[in-house]
Amino acid sequence: MTKRGDPLWQERLSRLRARPKRHRNLTGNKDLEAEGKADRQAGVAKEKVGHAKDRVEEVIERVEHKAREVIDKTKDTTHWD
Repeated sequence: MTKRGDPLWQERLSRLRARPKRHRNLTGNKDLEAEGKADRQAGVAKEKVGHAKDRVEEVIERVEHKAREVIDKTKDTTHWD
């Protein structure tokens, strides 16, 4: 997967884009200040969603693995020789 397709990379890029807006706060422009704050919060939210997605995928993989183990074990025990 390329960096552009990587969700974590996208989150970091979003945070980096918010930084210059944060420094524009020195001008006293409330609109830019609000936009920068919203961008930072969006970056944090995206990062949290990305972490949650990763955890869910890990749990799904573990459940699938355990289910395959149970199925294989059941198949082995039902084939009495």
